[in-house]
Amino acid sequence: MKQIKHDYSTWRKSLDNAFRFKPGEKDEIIKQVKDALFNGDELAIGQIMSEYHELDQKMKVWALFTSWERDSIKKLLEDKR
Repeated sequence: MKQIKHDYSTWRKSLDNAFRFKPGEKDEIIKQVKDALFNGDELAIGQIMSEYHELDQKMKVWALFTSWERDSIKKLLEDKR
């Protein structure tokens, strides 16, 4: 069986460059988006989501929400178009 050699220095560098939320930022995003969902405010959701442009940023923002919440966000954003 062939053993796979891991290059941990490359892996570590990629983690060092990964997007991280600032302290309290996750809680603020969740609060703002949930308030906007409750009020049906697609403009507010669009504005919040547009602040995160890079793929790793978008993935981390979407991961903050349940599948039901993500579906609701997507529907509101589609209605905005």
